[in-house]
Amino acid sequence: MKIMISRMKQTILKNSLILILLVLAGCAIKRYQPAPGDYLIEDNYAIVRTDSLVIAIRPQVYRSPHGNLGDPYFSLYAKVQNVSAREIAIERKDLQLLVQSRQFSPIPLDWLLLSGPAPAYWDWDDPMFPLQDQTNNRQQYETDRYDLIANAFSFDSILPGARKEGFLFYSLDSVSTDSLEVDVFGNRVNFVRH
Repeated sequence: MKIMISRMKQTILKNSLILILLVLAGCAIKRYQPAPGDYLIEDNYAIVRTDSLVIAIRPQVYRSPHGNLGDPYFSLYAKVQNVSAREIAIERKDLQLLVQSRQFSPIPLDWLLLSGPAPAYWDWDDPMFPLQDQTNNRQQYETDRYDLIANAFSFDSILPGARKEGFLFYSLDSVSTDSLEVDVFGNRVNFVRH
């Protein structure tokens, strides 16, 4: 009798776990995928070719090591390869996000770095917040700052044969739709949620 009750509990637990996993799978966040167009699609990247550049771009979430920076923004990951014999300037206007005809420019890195906690307040003594915890928060914030600097896409010239890659950040309200476009050097790339 006890063995039978134990097996019933195991079966109920197993079925409950399966049910929970099915519910979670149904609630999964839909991700943006490139829609077919006048560009190549590979590994969820839309790949645009110009006479001198190869640009691969896809929506990809940026997560800082401690979650202090970059999280409240919509991010794209871009790879740009210069296939010409000359240096080419890459500017913010070359990678614009369009959502329902509304245009968004990439947020400058300086603005992103200012969006975290205010370091000026860390020097104040707070009896409810021990100094050791403040030091840990400062170190985590600095780690996140360096990670963001290392992983953000830099807009400047790209040398012949060189490649640049990194995250582009856009205003969070730009992702309230099931489809969006990215203007990549004058070429429109469409992404839809799947």
